[in-house]
Amino acid sequence: MTKKLFDEYMSFVNENKDLTPEFKYIPLTEKQNSFQYVGGQILNGNLYSIVNSSEKMLIYNILNNKMDFVGDFDKSDFKWTGGCIYDNDLYAFSRTENSLLKYCPETNSSEKIPCDFKYEKEHHYGGVCTNEGIIYQPPRNSDHILKWDIKNKTCKKIQINNGANARYCGSVIHPNGYAYFIPEKDFCVIKMDLKTEKTESVGMPIPCMAFNPVVAADGNIYGFRAVGGGLVKIDTSTDTVSILHEDCIIRAYGTKNGINGKLYSLPGYTGDVWEFNPLTGELKKYYSLSEKEKVHYAGGAIAPNGDIYAIPVHADNILKISFEKYKINIPGDIYNEFFKDFY
Repeated sequence: MTKKLFDEYMSFVNENKDLTPEFKYIPLTEKQNSFQYVGGQILNGNLYSIVNSSEKMLIYNILNNKMDFVGDFDKSDFKWTGGCIYDNDLYAFSRTENSLLKYCPETNSSEKIPCDFKYEKEHHYGGVCTNEGIIYQPPRNSDHILKWDIKNKTCKKIQINNGANARYCGSVIHPNGYAYFIPEKDFCVIKMDLKTEKTESVGMPIPCMAFNPVVAADGNIYGFRAVGGGLVKIDTSTDTVSILHEDCIIRAYGTKNGINGKLYSLPGYTGDVWEFNPLTGELKKYYSLSEKEKVHYAGGAIAPNGDIYAIPVHADNILKISFEKYKINIPGDIYNEFFKDFY
């Protein structure tokens, strides 16, 4: 099944390899406090931001260009980061909060699903969610992966690193049945079997610092780096980790797949968007923003037509990397496996 899926993905990429995106800004109708949002999800034509430090959730209808701000959250920073859609509800992953945030679009209501453990500061960062509703969050100042069961509203610890606290920043599920967790520095990439929950280290400790990695059409995992240069590559066939184009300073807070098979950086501490072709190895600076911010965007979501939406941190707009003029519909299985992610 995996080979067939990648063959379909490669065929889709080859059909669209010459497409080029346009860049558009969607102004916010209301600005929230510092470090507003990190990550986003799309459901039924709505783009949902993940509440990071804001007091309200940003909801943008991509079909009618309508923007709303809902909820009433406290002013604390770094509450939740990254998230998922499960059973038509939105879940935001805990970061400093001792809870998942669940938002139900049907009733426009939210609730906190409490954790069994009490943390005093940032404890986990981002994560992944399986088709069965199991969330795995990598550690941030802790020594364990945090596992949530959405359906049963429970959580447990999966111990790693021999009890040593670690900091991880990126997570991705590969169609091979493994989740990969990307370290900031000083630790190895973690590879976890989603059936057995057995973990193993991949490669040597390396300063990856890559948020929101993706699976590309060649079957490998890539993530533009936020600190240092270039991008991280995890070769999933050899279990090796390397840094590509280290001389290029990218400073991204997210990596997104284009329907043309190329990867696009989401600008964090920079005003530049970079494009990388994993099939040729070519990297180039593709676009420069018109404004300057401390941190522009972090994560986002991809619509079924391939449009990429970058979620604002300090920016006063949503950045849209648009393929809409080509009127493409991504096949469902390819979209679910490669274009939907959790940051």
